Amino acid sequence: MRLTGRSVHPGVFLGPTRLVTSHDLVVLHHSEHHEESDRQLKAMLRNPDFQIHTLSDLSYLRDERAEHRTLLEVTFWSAVNEVLEVRGSGILYAVASVISRYVRSSIFSADPDSSEDFQGLVDLGTSVLGGLLQIRRPLPATSPAYVVLAPSLSLPDAVSLDPPIAGFALGTCVDAKLKIAASLLGVPMISGLEGLEEQAAELKWVRLDGTRGLLESAPRPHPGSGA
Repeated sequence: MRLTGRSVHPGVFLGPTRLVTSHDLVVLHHSEHHEESDRQLKAMLRNPDFQIHTLSDLSYLRDERAEHRTLLEVTFWSAVNEVLEVRGSGILYAVASVISRYVRSSIFSADPDSSEDFQGLVDLGTSVLGGLLQIRRPLPATSPAYVVLAPSLSLPDAVSLDPPIAGFALGTCVDAKLKIAASLLGVPMISGLEGLEEQAAELKWVRLDGTRGLLESAPRPHPGSGA
C-alpha cells in the first residue's frame, strides 16, 4: 500500500501509526488528558530555577524596543489566559490556539504595521510553544513513537496529542499554522493523502517520507530482530 501526497516537512520515519479521527479529537477535548499534561508541565514550570520569560525569544528586538517587547508578551499571555479561562485546562492547546489566531490576523491584516505586530506575536508564541514542547519531551512516554494518521488536524490538536509523535500523515492540505507543529517537533509531515482513513487498516506499520511526500506500508519487524 502506497499513498502519495505533498511534502510539508522533511524527514523519514519507520514505525507504527495511530489513526486520529474527528471523533477521537472530540473525546480528547472532553477527557482528562489536558489536565494530566498540565500537571506535568506545571511541575516543571514551578521549579524555582525556571524563568517563564526564557520561553519568549524576542532577541530580534533591539534594546530600545524593550517597551514594545513587554507589550507583545502581555498581549500574548493575556490571550492565552482567556483561552484557559474558557477551557479550564490545556496549556499547550491554549498557546497553540493563540498562535493560530495571530497567524490568521497576520495573513489577512491590510495594515502593514498591524501585520508586523501580529507576526511578532506569532514568533513569540512559536518560541513559547517550542519551549513547552522541549519541557514535555523528557517526560515518560506511555507508548512508542508513532505516526499520526488524520483526515484533518489543527495546530492545537497536533501539539496536544500524546507524545512521542514521530510524524504526521494527513488527508487535508496543510496551512501555515499546522506546519509549525512539524517544525517544532522536528518530524516529517505530508498532506493531501486521499482515502487515508479508509486505508488506515493497511497502514499499521509504515515508512513515512516527508521529503518525497510518500506514505507506504512496511513489514513489521519480528520481535528480537533488533529493528
